[in-house]
Amino acid sequence: MTTLTKDIRNIALVGHSGTGKTLLADAFLLNDGKINRLGSVREGTTTSDHTADEIERQMSLRASLMHVHHHGVKLNLLDAPGYIDFSGELRAVVHVADAAVMTVDATSGIEIGTEMAWEALEERNIPPFIAVTMLDKEHSDFDAVLSALQERWGDRVFPAQFPVNEGPALKSLVDVLKKKLLVFDDKGNYKEEAIPSEHQARVDELYEKLVELVAESDDSLLEKYFDEGELSSEEINNGLKNAVSSRTLFPLVCVSSEKNVGISRLGDILSELAPSPEMAGEAKGFRPGHEEETITRSVDASEPASIFVAAKASMSSIWRNILL
Repeated sequence: MTTLTKDIRNIALVGHSGTGKTLLADAFLLNDGKINRLGSVREGTTTSDHTADEIERQMSLRASLMHVHHHGVKLNLLDAPGYIDFSGELRAVVHVADAAVMTVDATSGIEIGTEMAWEALEERNIPPFIAVTMLDKEHSDFDAVLSALQERWGDRVFPAQFPVNEGPALKSLVDVLKKKLLVFDDKGNYKEEAIPSEHQARVDELYEKLVELVAESDDSLLEKYFDEGELSSEEINNGLKNAVSSRTLFPLVCVSSEKNVGISRLGDILSELAPSPEMAGEAKGFRPGHEEETITRSVDASEPASIFVAAKASMSSIWRNILL
């Protein structure tokens, strides 16, 4: 079955080495039925780390491409190595992505690979979704990680979720976008319940902040918000998509791949909020041997078939774009 451009999301998985990118990809594949059990980096059974060197070193050495389908949307997942020696692979992946999930370990917070990934996304103006991982671990500290991220990148880092009973007992998340408690089962499905009273004030405060950030991303919405003090649900949803695409807002979500908590909801959020390739506008390049002749292509199925190539000329960070 042909997938329309509007139903494609090209998502880079980036972040420091060991923060759960590869396991996150496996969890997506598991939920889509493409694999029948979650892999293990330690045992060398993950889908994307399949080479002998990667299995031996227990780390990603090159980019891997996978895809899943989620509610009619095709998510192309590009798992990028997080180790600094392979930053060229990271930049190649970011070059062809339309959005990214940046993983941050709930037990470690911001690391050198986090900074490296963020810089690569900024260079290409790629909107990030921040996934706090390892929330099922004993020494996880969601609030400390959130505070560090906001201190580093400001209030645009917005907690769209926060965990309930983080640590080994994790199975529920409070979802600010839905204003619901999400309770996950062993298969990664979730049911919605009322928010516990002890968390209601925090959700109300965060939702008000969300509306402000959405309004700030659009002058007409900001004017209405100042005049009327509120926005409709449709205005918030549309404004939220624009805020993400324009990097006015960086949604932060919670996941545990080993417990399959938050993965299906992250799929929802990426399908709903991440930009499709057609939003990228035009691509420019040239034919090999004709560098003086610029070619422009719109991201449209009616355009001639084109291939984008990011070719590394040497060990330096020299890249060139070629449209064939």
